[in-house]
Amino acid sequence: MKNDELNSTVEYVGTVTPQTTADGVISTDAPTHTTYQDDTAALNTTIHEVKQEPSTTEIDLSGTTTGMQNYTVTEEQTATEQTNTLANENILDGDATMRYELADEAEQNTTTDSPQNATTEAPLGDEKQNTTRAGVDGGTINSTNETETKPKRKRKRKQMNTTAITEATTAESTTTTDKTVGDSGKVKPGVLFSIKDIIKPGNVVSTIKPTKAPELDKGIYFQAGYSLCERYNDDGTTKQYLYDECTSFCCGGTVYRNKTGLDCCGSRVFGSPIWPRYQRCCEWWTGHGRAHPKSTIRSTVSCCGADLVFWGVQQCCYGEGSPPQVYDKRRHICCGSKRVSTRTMFPWQSKCCGEGTSYDHRLQSCPCSDGQVLNVPEVVAGCCFTPDGLGKPYNIKYDLCCNGQVGKLQTHFCCGNLTLGKFGHQVCCDGKLKDLATPNDQMTECCAGEPYDPEAQVCCDNILMDNNGTSSECCGKTPFDPRYSICCDQFSLWSKELQGTECCGSFAFFPDHGLFCCDGETQVAEFVKGDACCGFGAERHYYYKTNAEFICCDGVLGFASSGDSCCGEYPFDTRNGICCNGEVFDRTLGDTCCNGSPYFVSKGTDRLKSICCELGPGGPFIQPSCCNGMAYDLNGGQVCCQGDIFGIYRQPACCVDVGYDVTTHQCCTGQIRKNPEGGGGRSRCCGDSVYDTGKQLCCNDVIIDVPEHLPIQKAQCCEQFDVYDPVNQLCCTGLVYNKTHRYASKCCGEMMYDLRHQKCCESEVDDITNPPVLYEFDYGRKPSKCCGNQLYDAKVDYCCEEIISPKIHEDTECCMGFPFDRRKQVCCEGQLQEIGDRVPWTKAECCGRECYYRGPQRCCMSRIYENNRRSYRTCSVF
Repeated sequence: MKNDELNSTVEYVGTVTPQTTADGVISTDAPTHTTYQDDTAALNTTIHEVKQEPSTTEIDLSGTTTGMQNYTVTEEQTATEQTNTLANENILDGDATMRYELADEAEQNTTTDSPQNATTEAPLGDEKQNTTRAGVDGGTINSTNETETKPKRKRKRKQMNTTAITEATTAESTTTTDKTVGDSGKVKPGVLFSIKDIIKPGNVVSTIKPTKAPELDKGIYFQAGYSLCERYNDDGTTKQYLYDECTSFCCGGTVYRNKTGLDCCGSRVFGSPIWPRYQRCCEWWTGHGRAHPKSTIRSTVSCCGADLVFWGVQQCCYGEGSPPQVYDKRRHICCGSKRVSTRTMFPWQSKCCGEGTSYDHRLQSCPCSDGQVLNVPEVVAGCCFTPDGLGKPYNIKYDLCCNGQVGKLQTHFCCGNLTLGKFGHQVCCDGKLKDLATPNDQMTECCAGEPYDPEAQVCCDNILMDNNGTSSECCGKTPFDPRYSICCDQFSLWSKELQGTECCGSFAFFPDHGLFCCDGETQVAEFVKGDACCGFGAERHYYYKTNAEFICCDGVLGFASSGDSCCGEYPFDTRNGICCNGEVFDRTLGDTCCNGSPYFVSKGTDRLKSICCELGPGGPFIQPSCCNGMAYDLNGGQVCCQGDIFGIYRQPACCVDVGYDVTTHQCCTGQIRKNPEGGGGRSRCCGDSVYDTGKQLCCNDVIIDVPEHLPIQKAQCCEQFDVYDPVNQLCCTGLVYNKTHRYASKCCGEMMYDLRHQKCCESEVDDITNPPVLYEFDYGRKPSKCCGNQLYDAKVDYCCEEIISPKIHEDTECCMGFPFDRRKQVCCEGQLQEIGDRVPWTKAECCGRECYYRGPQRCCMSRIYENNRRSYRTCSVF
């Protein structure tokens, strides 16, 4: 929230009521003009009181507003109610119970001068405003009245429980309500309310919807030091609470006061409060945390995530995502990070199915590993996956998987590998399911997208015809019986009894009548002296295939004695050779082809393995790999650098595009440098050079030898000029000095001095033209002070912007170039602030632009706090 906006808000525990006019707009006029300053308030504002039935409004920090331009605060809660949450702090578990009672904290500034109204002054920005508030229990509040009385805090300790802290210690925290809208249409921050009123048990909130929604700003604004505490509800919604980090902290979605002595175990979202004096925190990296009594922590008990594990009977179930859980190894098994009950008498008979289910692996299975258990053994279990990766278990012996859908093999089918259909009810036509108007188990085929019975009809060229019980196939558009006819070239129909039993082109012939087919022509075996042909045109040869004397390879006739198979135009013996890309190789070179070359495919148990790369096979290697199509051994001292293979090295590595041996060279700024002699594994790069880390130091890319008398572990760089021992020496801007005193020897520019006898004065304006100067304590040790690089007597002079002038006051100091009396004023961010008579000037300090009394008050985020509450009292009015 911006500073000017924040100064116009108030933190209040109460009920909000709007005053609505006839046109539905929230009115800003009111009969009375009352300002409230809550006991938990960090801020103040003017609230218009309207006599109307109270109603609560929902707090929303999502950047929206309910359209309320102003709110009315009705004082229905007494100071005792406001402190009930802390007074009724219950400790739930353990051997005993602790209860703290803080009596009437809210009435710190109460008086009994007037039974009705009193006057309160609180600064709003740079102004003061007279405000009034109805007294609590007939009393009055006057923050500026010198006769005010402050009741003492009463603290009672009862029987202690050290296991958990209830969330009832709700902090002095605030949350923004609906914003107010000014004349310009810009959204201004609304009233701030205490967190106690928002999360108080039984507090039912409702949303007041406006008649006309105002224009909204993007986002919300609040001062540094205010933060949002976010609570995740069980229904998936979230609530955000604005609170002051200087007085409160957020833990587990709840805000707690700092002064309660509580701390947070875990994160702001998933943590829980802890009393460090009596409890120990068990937390996990996910932010989940829980407090446990220190008395329960023993050698056999430790943390398991946010819980305690008693080792022996219990174990800790560790996982990767969620926090671990404690489980009993006699009744549970560990699945991921969750404790899962077993389904068998003995835990070893159960296995995990996902992270939340177990199954008996003897009789059941979990093929999808997602918590779905199938009551069949693993050997007949499968997982049917959808394109999205969702699985469904099924029995592969009796069930059918179709694109994530499971059906029975006897009653279902898969249409186009996409949709599950049911016999007799649906038919698959061109990859799409067609529903039958009347269930019919005989309708199993499609013709032109329409189902039909193949026993009664036949589909020829998308035309449905009756098959008369015998015509089950088509020849063009004509159905025929394959027992009596033959179709050649898909359109010529011939009688098997009269015209032929085999096809040659578009004609039928009888092969047992001395005829054979050669390139679509029927030949008479007796005329051509053969029963088969090889070649084309003039190169055609006829031979007797039944004699096994010849073999035809790619149109070339060869002798069958050369081999029983063909490799291109040449016959070869498959028992002794292998054909790779038309070339015959000896089978001793390999039994599989790899890009034109034979090799042996390695088995998983082979120590040396071969590999097939783009340019051919390679190996056998211990760890084969490919580099730009070439094979090499990763474990053989070779390295692939941008497509080229280098080696063999003891410890190979790449320097850009060149390989090298790390044991003998180093890659420094893309250049290979040889290791220094004797450097071995201690060699490192220093710029573009190599040095021995056991004898040298690299100082700003400069190699410097370490003297033999100085251990290398103690040596440090003195800029880039030298090395030194920081225990016994000093480095002063590149110059090394031997210390005269271990602690009193210091540097003053390029000089060493003893701070017990000298003082070094340095200018903050220009170190080059005004180098540091050494002085003796001419005016005594305490009065001798520096003003830039000059020494002056603080008893009679003062320094202002490195100019020495005679003192005007006993304790004269400088503020923005002007002297002032430090006993009466203090300079805060360039502005002089007065110090009141009741404040010791030595304890008057700055908190941002204001002055505060260190001790009774404290400064946090440039804001003043008193008794863990925001205070606007400064040094001048304390």
